[in-house]
Amino acid sequence: PVIQLIGQDPLQAPELLLDASPYEHLNKETCPILLAHGTKDEAVPYNQSLAYLHKAIGLGVDCKLITLNNYEHKFTHPILDKEVRNFFDYQLLGKGYTPESLTLT
Repeated sequence: PVIQLIGQDPLQAPELLLDASPYEHLNKETCPILLAHGTKDEAVPYNQSLAYLHKAIGLGVDCKLITLNNYEHKFTHPILDKEVRNFFDYQLLGKGYTPESLTLT
């Protein structure tokens, strides 16, 4: 999958891997972000979302994380659907309630 993303082996072109990383592009002008991540994700480690969240907050970026406890990489959850809708309503339309980081089980 990484080779598909950057077009070659990341060991031979590490600069391309960094250039493809959302973490590396995060800055104080980044738009509000909503992350959703399962704690049992084996494709993308959950710690990557935690690192992204902490860097964003440190830069003053409005970033929320919805943690899905014991969920893997692919998931659905009725409360997650509601929270995603609210996030976009709040950010784009000024409607709804202030989004917060939360944990779902």
